[in-house]
Amino acid sequence: YLIIFYNVPIDQALQHRLLNIPRSRQTKIHAEMNGGTNRKQKSILAKLRAYVVPILLFLALCFTVITTGIGLFVTSERQHTYQAVLKELYTAPPEIGQRVPNTINNNATISKKDATIVRTFRTDETYLTMFGAHKVQESLSRLPKWLQDYVEWHAEQRKKPISECKFLIVPCFYGNKCGGTSDRLRPLPYWLLLSKLTERVLIIKWDKPHDLHEFLVPPAGGLDWRSFPEIDERVIYGNELRLQNKFKLFWADTKSACGVNVSVANCTINKIVPRIRDEANEEQFVMVSLVRRERVLLNQLNLFMQQFSYDKEMPEIGQWGYAEMFGDIFRVMFE
Repeated sequence: YLIIFYNVPIDQALQHRLLNIPRSRQTKIHAEMNGGTNRKQKSILAKLRAYVVPILLFLALCFTVITTGIGLFVTSERQHTYQAVLKELYTAPPEIGQRVPNTINNNATISKKDATIVRTFRTDETYLTMFGAHKVQESLSRLPKWLQDYVEWHAEQRKKPISECKFLIVPCFYGNKCGGTSDRLRPLPYWLLLSKLTERVLIIKWDKPHDLHEFLVPPAGGLDWRSFPEIDERVIYGNELRLQNKFKLFWADTKSACGVNVSVANCTINKIVPRIRDEANEEQFVMVSLVRRERVLLNQLNLFMQQFSYDKEMPEIGQWGYAEMFGDIFRVMFE
């Protein structure tokens, strides 16, 4: 192998074995090497390089192309079937007793693992068991009274002409550090409370990476937080929050709004809410955001919302970081 493909001289290829070969045999080997055997090996090597190696490379390329094509075809067929099944699952009306036809059979081009995953969605009950319009009233009834009243008031305001309402907008634009999905949505309990205290309609407006309503929508009977053209037309896309000069901007984290060593409750009640009411009294569109989104700050915001809602009750252990009613808030706002 070394001699043919790597043109290693015979004496080097055999050097590590010469010690184990009788001296008479070593003499014969050296004699053969001096007799022109190297030229013969080089001739064989040249022929192999000229014909065999290109043929092997060509066969390897053909094998790669064929196997890749087969793999893409099988994957495409499998994904097509999978997507069709999922579409049927999610577009069917969420009515009790509605059943999904058994579109997956043993001959379907879908893996057993995917088939098992899809079948877990097929039940004899409703399709949307956690989120949807049928969950709104149940979740709303578990929320504190002030939040129930705000959701009702919010719905009434959304029916009025836009010129008669005032809005509190929670933005996320390119050029600003909004964090990931969790960092953006975790302060929602606090934003709801701030909207209640300032008597403004809560709106969520993103363009990073896209607007939130392209992923989630408010359920029927829930809180409609979606933006509308009058807000969209004011946004200067590509500008960070500080440069959105068509909106009045307020920072809601305590360090930026009130300085250090000031509690969230004290800062919100005595500084942030009065500022929004006084300085933006004539402003129809107000933006609120956080300069920083550390976990500790988000926990403090949600804890204040819990204290405001349940002044005589202690939240369960482990519920400090996430408001106790977080799941119900999401069911009232999203599906």
